[in-house]
Amino acid sequence: MSAAPSAASAPAIAPRGAARALAALLVGVVFGAGLAIAQMTDPRKVLNFLDLTGRWDASLLFVLGGAVAGGRVLADWPGLSARALYQQRDLKPTLDLRSVMKSVLHDHLQIATGALNHDVFPDSGAAPYIAGLLRADEA
Repeated sequence: MSAAPSAASAPAIAPRGAARALAALLVGVVFGAGLAIAQMTDPRKVLNFLDLTGRWDASLLFVLGGAVAGGRVLADWPGLSARALYQQRDLKPTLDLRSVMKSVLHDHLQIATGALNHDVFPDSGAAPYIAGLLRADEA
């Protein structure tokens, strides 16, 4: 029959380890709350985000925006004159979204620019890759 370990010989959680565990728990709770607030726990919300050709819901882009290197404007400013507005009411689009998608796919998923230009977005030479769109530590 073996003796039960004494309090002196039992392994104890170091104070530093306990602080790290508590910090990890707190970060997890905040992250989980963020997912719940953004409704990422609702499968319909996520499926609508992934449905680009149907009921696309772009609101989850706000959650994913942390990797974007902001602080700059990537489009031309057409102005607000009646002549510059699209259908006389909206800002005219001046940036091809294929450029944004090429940059994200290249920087985040490491897809070669040639494959993006020829296979993913055929005939998209007018939509250039945007260097530095994502933060280097996130790409």
